[in-house]
Amino acid sequence: MKRALFASVAIAAIALASVPVCAEEMKAEVIHWWTSGGEAAAVKVFADQFTKAGGTWIDSAVAGAANARNAAISRTVSGNPPTAMQLNTGKQFDELVEGDLLADVDTVATEGN
Repeated sequence: MKRALFASVAIAAIALASVPVCAEEMKAEVIHWWTSGGEAAAVKVFADQFTKAGGTWIDSAVAGAANARNAAISRTVSGNPPTAMQLNTGKQFDELVEGDLLADVDTVATEGN
């Protein structure tokens, strides 16, 4: 379980690294289901670092994995995706990839080690 949580956070962090740096303020809306005390504290570490780097973190926590996943997928499919979202791999994730609805962050991740 901890590995899965870490992997989800790592994916979100990599996605946030892809936010373009420019003269405009960086904003990142992040949909996730980390709402318990320890989980919320972990998300806050990312939010604080993003804010420290000059961005605005918009925390869109949704209680329950299925609820958060459905909200994120619905927003993405309707053309209003969040900057980053917590998703587990699986059929729904594969469908977003096949529909070319997710940004590829491999280049940014490779450049930033």
